[in-house]
Amino acid sequence: FTLDPLSETQREGIVQAAIHALRPELFREQIDQLIEASQAEAPEFLNCAMYNVLRDCDSQPVAQERVDWCLSFETIEALHIAVLNRWASLLPATKPLLAFLALCDSGLYESEVLTLLEVPMKVGMREYVDSITAVGNAVFIFSGILSLRNVRLLQTLKRKVVVGEDRKTFLLRMKMYFGSLPTCNRKIAEYPHVLHKLQDWNTMYNYITEIPIFRVMYSDPLRKTEFLKYMALLGKKPEEVRKTLRRNFEHFFRIHHRWFSTSSSSTTAGKVAYYEMNPAIYRSAGDLLF
Repeated sequence: FTLDPLSETQREGIVQAAIHALRPELFREQIDQLIEASQAEAPEFLNCAMYNVLRDCDSQPVAQERVDWCLSFETIEALHIAVLNRWASLLPATKPLLAFLALCDSGLYESEVLTLLEVPMKVGMREYVDSITAVGNAVFIFSGILSLRNVRLLQTLKRKVVVGEDRKTFLLRMKMYFGSLPTCNRKIAEYPHVLHKLQDWNTMYNYITEIPIFRVMYSDPLRKTEFLKYMALLGKKPEEVRKTLRRNFEHFFRIHHRWFSTSSSSTTAGKVAYYEMNPAIYRSAGDLLF
């Protein structure tokens, strides 16, 4: 859907709200220049200009130069690309930072961002802090999770910036990170998504049919839906999935069956555990509902 063009009163309200929040050195002639521009009919253009470019103007010449720079772009997408390039030229860490956030739909914990950016080995802590500050209006931080708040900027990143070999490089870095984690909710949630985006189908199939992973996914309604969607995406038939799970279960139990025995001489507990851990899902293709 599209929004109706902003009236001049609405444009004035957006600009004045930003000035009140940020306190940049903007004079009346620059405000009028912004408000009267045809690009200002879109609220996203004004928000991007005010919060990403004009936020720290400290003199009239600087403000005028930046207003003219913003108005040299006809579309919000062109302005977003220019802003992203401007950030990357001043602080190179902003590009991978935003790329990782764009590729991880649910956001990243700050500890994960630090690891992916290799702070402080490759990116200094000062540059990281400055990068977070620079992209502050584009990034939302809640309960330690960083995510992109601006949908249009996210779309621009995915379509125009994080593409080709750059996209593959970032995804491979994420695959290495999430793949190295021990089995946990975070890995189960994110690792298959990364493999999906890489189209690494064999690794994805092998991972989600590991018995511990399968049991977690299939016992949760939402994750079960994801599991079945992955099977459909991979073109796997129920009989093939059942055969894989059967083989993986036998291998899993051979390794772990001793944990379920009450003593080294008793196999009763092991047999009970085998029965309990081996539900019909592994034996009947009809139980795989897709």
